[in-house]
Amino acid sequence: MKEIEKYKRRVSLFRKTGVPSLIIVMLLFIIIILRDDAFGLDDIIITSLFFVISVLIIIGFIYFDRYRYKLIDKYYGKVTSKDQELATKLFNQINLINENEYNFLDSPYFQEYEINLKILLRQIMKKHKVYNKLFSLYVGVKEEILKLDDNERNKYDSYNNYLFELVDLFLRNQSEI
Repeated sequence: MKEIEKYKRRVSLFRKTGVPSLIIVMLLFIIIILRDDAFGLDDIIITSLFFVISVLIIIGFIYFDRYRYKLIDKYYGKVTSKDQELATKLFNQINLINENEYNFLDSPYFQEYEINLKILLRQIMKKHKVYNKLFSLYVGVKEEILKLDDNERNKYDSYNNYLFELVDLFLRNQSEI
C-alpha cells in the first residue's frame, strides 16, 4: 500500500506543477502571438514550447493512468468475467435509468447521472475496478429509495432492480485509487 501512497503523491505533484505550467505557457503564447502582426522567431519559440509542454503533460497523464490500472490490478484484483458480463448487460439496459419518477432525482445533483454511469460500466467491462468515490452517487440514490415507504418504492420495480444490481456490482468492484 506504500506504493499507492507514493503514486498519489506523484500524481498530485504532477497536477500541481504540470497544469499551472501549461496555463502559464499558454498565456505567454497568446500574449506573444498577439503582440505584433509579424510572425517572428519569438513566435516560433513560444509555439514550439507550448506544443512540447502540452505533449509532455498529455504523455504524463497517460502514463499515470496506465500505472494506476497496474496498481489497481495488483492490489485490488481484476473484475471477474461474471461481473464483466453483468456490466455489459446493465450497459445494454441503460435506458432503465431514465424510467423513474422519483422526485428527488430531478435535482441538479443527478443531472450527469447517465453519462457517469456509462463511463463506470465501460471501465468494468474492460475488467478494471472503479474508484469508490465515483459511484457514491448511486449508493446515495439506493439509500434514498430504501428510505421511501413500500408503496412509493414498489411503483418503479424495474428501476429499483436495475439500480440495486448496479450498486452491488460497483461495491464488489471498487478500488481506493
